[in-house]
Amino acid sequence: MAAARRPADLRRSARAGHLRRPIVRTVQVSIDALVIPDVLPFWRAVLGYEYRADSPEEDLIDPLGGAPFWFQQMDAPRPQRNRIHIDVWVPPD
Repeated sequence: MAAARRPADLRRSARAGHLRRPIVRTVQVSIDALVIPDVLPFWRAVLGYEYRADSPEEDLIDPLGGAPFWFQQMDAPRPQRNRIHIDVWVPPD
């Protein structure tokens, strides 16, 4: 990925004052699930999050502004892979 930079390069740029924008734009926690309606209520209760208005069947949002949770539909079990991961978006520059 041409736009990606190594963490050491980003830290060096930040120390030198060359970064004008935040490095991270958005962070989201993603959870893979075979049956999303079975796990979504558990995570909602544990986190104290709310259903996202435009996608309540797959997203939870923090009413205090923390990272949202997105539930990704799995087609089949994949025991060799992590079921929870963090998605991070950075500015294109």
